[in-house]
Parts: sequence; structure tokens; C-alpha cells
Amino acid sequence: NIINVNKAELLKAACCNLAESFETNPSIDVNYSDALTGTKQIKMLGLTSPYIQIVQENIPNIRGAAQTYGLTFTPGTWVESIQITKGAGSVINGYESITGQINAELVKPSTDNKVFVNAYSSLNGRLELNTHFNTKVSDKWDTGLYLHGNMRDKKIDDNNDNFLDAPITKQVNIMNRWQYTDMEKGWVSFINLRYLNDAKTTGEIDFNPDIHKNTTAYWGSEIATERFETSAKLGYVFPELPYKTFGLQVAYSYHNQDSYFGLKTYEINHKSVYVNLIYNSIISDTRNKFVTGISTSFDNYDELVLTTDYNRNEKSVGAFFEYNYDNLDNLSLSAGIRIDHHNLLETFITPRLHVKYTPWDTGTLRFSAGRGKKSAAIFAENQWLFGTNRNIN
Repeated sequence: NIINVNKAELLKAACCNLAESFETNPSIDVNYSDALTGTKQIKMLGLTSPYIQIVQENIPNIRGAAQTYGLTFTPGTWVESIQITKGAGSVINGYESITGQINAELVKPSTDNKVFVNAYSSLNGRLELNTHFNTKVSDKWDTGLYLHGNMRDKKIDDNNDNFLDAPITKQVNIMNRWQYTDMEKGWVSFINLRYLNDAKTTGEIDFNPDIHKNTTAYWGSEIATERFETSAKLGYVFPELPYKTFGLQVAYSYHNQDSYFGLKTYEINHKSVYVNLIYNSIISDTRNKFVTGISTSFDNYDELVLTTDYNRNEKSVGAFFEYNYDNLDNLSLSAGIRIDHHNLLETFITPRLHVKYTPWDTGTLRFSAGRGKKSAAIFAENQWLFGTNRNIN
């Protein structure tokens, strides 16, 4: 059950970033996770974003250390379309999809405007600038440079509770994107390089981090995030057999967050590697399609919670097979299974089934069943707790 959100739909709301792109979509509920940071959290089928697999161009992206603030790290002008899958998603992208999957497709250098400039200003002090520069390097290579910056340096306390209504923020976001297309030989490739620096300050109106950090004079918080990521996608379509394709996805990310909430320190460093090899073909005819492949991932977490260090490595390797049937009339189904071995979760099987039946022109019946599994990043996913007076045991 896939819902496609295109450019026309995104234009209905002022989408400064990916977190704000779901305001007009009935499938996803958007609310604030906490008043402290003003971070928006999304829900699908009653469960919060850690249980939704969020991918960027079908590569897992917002997870682990990026779980809380990651949706604000993708500027709205970079988003070409969004695909929302309700229920357990495809086994191709891993085992972490539980309540649904969200895929964000980014603008392509070959089809985006050669020069694009977008400026934004709001009464609550937010300023934003987006620029895209795309050029054709050769017959087969296109490249784009995407620059995003936003800031809010205005202190607002309209409800007079002596706390900032919105955090003071600064963000610089840079992406260089390369696209290779050789339709005669069947090759398509994308290479992304991206750097982000994000800083947030919140707390009492009179809090000055240069003076009051680590003191009890005023309550305040700073969250500084630096992130670098690179990814590559390589696809080959057999020219004489267009239903037969190979795909390779490779991604690496480095995420470092230094933060404190009052007198509570929280720091996390997360390095991640992901590889996915995919093969598509048919069984007898194009009504019967299958996808199979293998994938592996590695995550290194290094966290400082108050005064205690927590370190862990997560490694997984798995194989998957998915069968898709469409009778071109009133029945389509997708049945997938994957087996993975994880050094902490051990060996497990993930089955998933989606069926769509259209008994008459104006009626559709859908059935979805499946299993999902994830390793919880308990501190990264619940950072709002550091802003409370609760003890952490």
C-alpha cells in the first residue's frame, strides 16, 4: 500500500525540511516530541518514528544517532518525491521496517533546474536560503551542487514562561551529487557526497552558553551535530532484456553529536556502513517477477551518558527473496522473506506478505502481514528525557 507524495503535494505546505513534508498527508501524524527542542516527530499506525524505516533513495538513512533530529537534516527543496508504505515494507531494504517505510527521492542533476534560488523568512525569526547549481559535464555525466543554510537568532517567549518558544539554530548543509547515464549500454549510477553542521541552543531566555554552561544560574541546552555521508548506487539493465537488472548500493555515514541538557551530558558518535546487492528478473513471463540479493551492515556506537561510556558494535549479514505477482486485472501480491544474522540479535527470519484484490471498479481489499525487528538505540531515541528531572538508571 504505497502512497506517492509528489512535488504538487509538497507545495501545499511550506516544507522547510523533510520533517515538515507530512503535514497534509493523512497516513502520517505529525506532533512535537518535546517542547524543549521543538523537534517534530512522526507517527504511523500509532507508533513513533523509530519503528518506521526511513530511507533515502532506498538506502537506510535516518536511524541510530540520527533518529531524533534526522528528519530536519534533509532540506525541503532537495526532495523530489516521497513514497510512504503502510505496514511492513519490502524485505529488499532490510528487516527494520515495522509499522511502515518512508522513502525520500532527491532531485536529479539531469532533470533539476540549472540554477535554483529559494529564500524564506518567517515572523518567528527563521531565515533560510537554498541554492541549486546543476550542469552537464559530458554526454553521460551530470552533476549538481546543493547548498542549504538556515538560522534563527531571535529569542521568542510569547507565552511568558521564561523559556524560549523555539531554539536558537544554525545549520549548514552541502551536497554534491553526480549522475551517470548510458542508456545504450544499460548503465545508471548516482554518487552523493554530503556534509552537515547543525547547532541548537535552547533553555531559559537569559541563558548564555558562554557564561552559564555547567552552572545552575539558568537552565540551558546546546546540541551540536556534525555529519558526513557518502553513497553510491550502480544499476545495470540488460538492453535486450529490460526486465533483468542488477543493482548495487553502498553507503557510509559519520555522525557526531555533542550535547548537554542542563547539567546532564550526552554525546554520541555513530559510524555506519551499508552494502546491498540486488538482482531482478522474471519467472516465465512479466506477470511473475522476483528480486533477490544479499546485504550487510556495520554500526559502531560510542556514547557518553552523564559520566558513563557505552560502546557497542552491531554487525549483520543477510539474504532475501521477494516474489511479485500481478495478473494485470484485479489481483497483485508481494511475498518476501529474508534471513539475517546479527551479532546481538542472533539469527532470525523476516517474512512479509502484501495482497491487493479489486473485486469491482470502486472497491479494493488489501491484506498485509509481516515481521520487523530492530536494535534499539535507547539513549539516541529518547533524548527528550535528558531535559527532564528524572534520574537515568
